[in-house]
Amino acid sequence: RNIPLWRGPSVDEVLTLHSHLMEICPKGTTLREAAKIMTSTGRTSVVVEMDRGGSKFGLLTENEVMRAYLDGWAKRARVEDLLCSTELEHAELLQHFQIHPTLSLTEAASMMLSAAEPGQTCHHLVVRDVGGAWLGVLSALDIVRALHALPSELEVAKAGADQTTVDMIMKPRSSAPSVKPGDTIEEALSALDIHGQNAALVMDGDIFHGLVTPRCALQAFADGIPKDERVLDWLQQRRSPEGPRHILVGTRLIAAAALMTTYRLHHLLVVEEPDASPVGVLSALDVARGVASINSRCPFVSLGWLRLFGGPARFSLQAPAPTLDASPAALGQKRARSTDIVVEVDDDDDDDGMLLNGEP
Repeated sequence: RNIPLWRGPSVDEVLTLHSHLMEICPKGTTLREAAKIMTSTGRTSVVVEMDRGGSKFGLLTENEVMRAYLDGWAKRARVEDLLCSTELEHAELLQHFQIHPTLSLTEAASMMLSAAEPGQTCHHLVVRDVGGAWLGVLSALDIVRALHALPSELEVAKAGADQTTVDMIMKPRSSAPSVKPGDTIEEALSALDIHGQNAALVMDGDIFHGLVTPRCALQAFADGIPKDERVLDWLQQRRSPEGPRHILVGTRLIAAAALMTTYRLHHLLVVEEPDASPVGVLSALDVARGVASINSRCPFVSLGWLRLFGGPARFSLQAPAPTLDASPAALGQKRARSTDIVVEVDDDDDDDGMLLNGEP
């Protein structure tokens, strides 16, 4: 398959289809308010007006809220204060996170993967027109929604999503981070940060107790849950997502996309039979990786081979993770970096930082 067979809808078409999901918060929005908005809407990011003069915006993601929670930021702290406190650290990421609305779905998915740093992931891309005006944000779940919204069985067949099953592109249980039921919320969320992952299995041996994601941090931050609470105790009392979380091995990818879209789920647990412990985790970003590989020689399936054999660098879809260091110093460095924050700056040298300029 050297000749591209399927490119998918344009980014502009995807954003237009789901424009009602975009959230723009006014100046002065607090971290708690932003966390509640993301929790209630199912979004993984919100756009915030910045109180820095001009018409500028900042992008706050659930991963940034998770790090703010771990680092002890107050719930009443303003979002722009958090964004501006890390603006210099993200200045070098600007070009990697901006895409044009005419880009195809497969190209956008590839950009999302290439923008990630080693050991980190990228879940959001800022969409801007040729004049520089900000148009919206494309997330990994938006790519899932686009796959689900394909207009015909022919389009589904062209994409290869009719024959692809979830076990072909999921993360095997062995490669997903895990925590113990007696670990604290801080320890569980720190495991996500250290491993550069957005889902950790709560396991007691072979017994599965739940799934920890940055969305857990959103709820904990909004509800004022202390970081030293046991993760199992909190999972038993927190609000559970509506809809089924488990999906059977062998389920077609298009069915998984429908489930994630309908119930706004960013992660599905893949099981061999109902009520069994998961054998893997399927994330929206895994689906994006699959979409990025559609025009490769072995679409979707090639992801499994790449993971297994760590194929040639020129075929790599994700930069290899560095050796993990769980020391407090390393953890602090990890939290200081964010590959999810997408920023735009003016040409002025003194205005560099996490700002999205809404003007051409």
